[in-house]
Amino acid sequence: ALVWSVHRDLSLPDGTREMAYPTLNMPLVNSFGFFVPQVGWSSTYYALDESAPKQSITRNLPILSVDSGLTFDRPFNFSGADYLQTLEPRAYYVYAPYRDQDAIPIFDTAQMEFSYAQMFTENQFVGYDRINDANQLTLALTSRFIESSSSLERLQFTLGQRYYFSSQQVTLPGVPPRTSNNSDLLVAVSGQITHDWRFAANWQYDAQASCT
Repeated sequence: ALVWSVHRDLSLPDGTREMAYPTLNMPLVNSFGFFVPQVGWSSTYYALDESAPKQSITRNLPILSVDSGLTFDRPFNFSGADYLQTLEPRAYYVYAPYRDQDAIPIFDTAQMEFSYAQMFTENQFVGYDRINDANQLTLALTSRFIESSSSLERLQFTLGQRYYFSSQQVTLPGVPPRTSNNSDLLVAVSGQITHDWRFAANWQYDAQASCT
């Protein structure tokens, strides 16, 4: 990916930003699982006006990720109906080394809201002005109950949590670094009631807050 942008904001230095993120991955996929290693090189260049402490800033860092999962299934009968139950463990590891980014102005970057989808992304920030340092592993487990006669997914249950192996160093201005070694525990439940109606519920459990 190659991105070029121009920023104009009277409260911040003016300048241009160029960003490139070439990646190389090797998906290994079959009927019972997948294994996708990926390596990328993030390169960003800022050309800022004279109001900035530094007029030229370059940031380069490698990003390594490995996404993997398995699928197990078994048939069973409930109330005279045949179902297929799956068990799908998933593990996602990301490593990105620390780079000092305090001199880079914030043009369009914000903290990404923590969610199940966000647990399987490389960067916790939306935008290119910050790239998190990462040494983390996300573990998740999904189970589906599929009705054999209609192929409807009558029930899906998912839980997941991220584990951090190093302290956070890259943050947004005014935002304190993370202090815990793991994220909130996320639980999601959904199901197909009829062909037209589906329900979904999500629950986020903060283990750190519950212990204080």
